[in-house]
Amino acid sequence: MGSPPQRRAGHDAAAGLVSVHRGGDAAGQDGISRTWAGELVPRARAALAAAEAVTAAAHQASALLGGTVSFGTFSSAHRYLLTPLIVDFSRLHPDVQIEIVGLNSSEVAQAVREGDLEAGLVSLPIDAHGLTVSEPVLTDIVVCVSAEPAHTEEPVTPAQLSERRLVLSEARFRHDDPMRRRLDVLAQSAGVRIRPYIEVEFMDAALELCAEGVGDTLASSLVLRAHRVGERVTWAPVEPPFVEQFAFITRIDAELSPATRTFMDLARRHMRALQRTPEDWQREYERQRRG
Repeated sequence: MGSPPQRRAGHDAAAGLVSVHRGGDAAGQDGISRTWAGELVPRARAALAAAEAVTAAAHQASALLGGTVSFGTFSSAHRYLLTPLIVDFSRLHPDVQIEIVGLNSSEVAQAVREGDLEAGLVSLPIDAHGLTVSEPVLTDIVVCVSAEPAHTEEPVTPAQLSERRLVLSEARFRHDDPMRRRLDVLAQSAGVRIRPYIEVEFMDAALELCAEGVGDTLASSLVLRAHRVGERVTWAPVEPPFVEQFAFITRIDAELSPATRTFMDLARRHMRALQRTPEDWQREYERQRRG
């Protein structure tokens, strides 16, 4: 094996540079003097080492060898999204810890704004101050649910909702909850007031009370499809359509960790699989009406 100067010369020659020559008055004690290209070789080696370090760091990030997902969601996400999403992610990245929190979209927005969470998936609208809000990644409809089939034979109007005994969720967040805020806008547009008969914290509880005949409720169609009371109640769309949109939020100028970013990418694919069209909702409603 050649000496270190000889080996370096071989590498440099392979790279197209003549970095050393031997002999002559300019030779040093080892008989080697540097050419102009040889002066650049140490810098090139340093740059190569730095590039290799960056590549290694990038590989570690892509492999997700550790880290924590810090993420918030709206309260009913566990009904149709979180379980399959977390199962898939944990199988793909078993060394990553997962922290998922949130009772309401408004609460998640505040936690992301204050830096307690890296990112979140929320129902719109929210207070977007200090936040970056993505384009909607999932669209659903809010439907009127009832244990009385006669209440869902036709699409339900805001005027009809104002006359129903309604059981509504999100009691603690009633003024900030996106669904309750959209309901207020719907009522104002129709010139009516919609007041709940009973208020509870969670949509699960509202659906259970509805199934017992206590009153009608409003629920996301995806939640209703996944809930155990689905066979004990019927539903009808609200007219005009009561649309619910979901989006990712992050703090403005925040740099996401690889773990959270990868979790969001996987969540986006899961929501793409959940997305239905207005035609899908109409066909499902017609099947229900036909019995």
